[in-house]
Amino acid sequence: MNPGTLVCGGLSVLLGVVVWLQRSAANKDAESAAAEILRASNDWSTAVLKLDEQSRLAFTLQTQLKILQEAHLAVTNELPTVKGALSLLNSNHAALNLAAQQASNQSRLMLLELIDEKRDALNRASQAAAAEGVAWRSALVFSNQAVAASGQMLELSNQFALVEQERRSLAAELS
Repeated sequence: MNPGTLVCGGLSVLLGVVVWLQRSAANKDAESAAAEILRASNDWSTAVLKLDEQSRLAFTLQTQLKILQEAHLAVTNELPTVKGALSLLNSNHAALNLAAQQASNQSRLMLLELIDEKRDALNRASQAAAAEGVAWRSALVFSNQAVAASGQMLELSNQFALVEQERRSLAAELS
């Protein structure tokens, strides 16, 4: 064999190996590029889906915001009416409290007058009984019963005043 043929054959084999190595490297690069393109395409699709989902969420939130704004506007429009009604209620409450206090004071005065009248009547009855010779014991029992009843009436009046005062304090706390 001729040395030129050998050299040419060796160079051809060497060039074939180099071309084959480059082709393998190019195939690997092409495969990795294709995988990268596929990954980027998947990422792009995912991003588009997320963006679409975010758009729907934003639309839903805007719709809900409009509904809430309309409800807020309706409530805000009712505020003057509610304030007027509350003011009327407060004035009625104050008038009722004043009337209740006056009625309580009048009932206490009437009760005190009744107690005084009963005591006077008892004193007159005991004086008349002593003058007429009626049994002292029955007059004393009657007198004690009347005084006890008067004391109970006074105690009830005081309890009524305490209940009235407690009602006023609760009414003040509520307003």
